[in-house]
Amino acid sequence: MSIPTFERLCPVAPISFGEDVRLLRFDVRKLDQWIDGLTPQGGDSLTETDCLRVFDGGQGNDRKGDQVARN
Repeated sequence: MSIPTFERLCPVAPISFGEDVRLLRFDVRKLDQWIDGLTPQGGDSLTETDCLRVFDGGQGNDRKGDQVARN
């Protein structure tokens, strides 16, 4: 996922450890809570394909090699 897409979709605000943008960090627990809240209607776990579909606004993603952002 690109940085602009992540910034647009993620409701979790980064924590600043200084004035430089390189000092922005995210609370991994808050990110996990946000991702866990993206469960499909059936309540099952999200697969990587489900995550991409949610992030793509339901359009799916037909490009090969794209991956969900990881820590």
